[in-house]
Amino acid sequence: MRSIVLAAACFVTSWAIAAPKLKDPPKNDAPSLVGEWVSDHENGRRYIFTTDGRFTYVLGKGSTAEYTYTADPTKTPAEIDLEPAPGGGPVVPGIYKIEGDTLTVCFTTPGAPRPTRFEKSDTPHVGLSVYKRVKAKD
Repeated sequence: MRSIVLAAACFVTSWAIAAPKLKDPPKNDAPSLVGEWVSDHENGRRYIFTTDGRFTYVLGKGSTAEYTYTADPTKTPAEIDLEPAPGGGPVVPGIYKIEGDTLTVCFTTPGAPRPTRFEKSDTPHVGLSVYKRVKAKD
């Protein structure tokens, strides 16, 4: 009887040692919006996202629009909401994707449904823009 128990213990131990390890949970290594982005096609317009949830839209020649933003990179496509600051206002819903150093965004008008695809539309109005990440200067 002891030999059966001993054999069973050895079998279980050897199986546990040989069993593959559990995989690490998938990491959410979504690229960050934080930083400065510039448009090649919109007269050098810039997006600036900060770590504290502030967003500045630089329209050119010192003209800016200030917002706060929230982003959810776990959604497909990733979602972003802009709220005018100071004092707030209607939220501007959008989607975005980051591929390397390229940011593609689609925003619609406040109150309209969030875009679901990366394409322009007139009804409801959806704008599509592409920005490149500004590299840090050494």
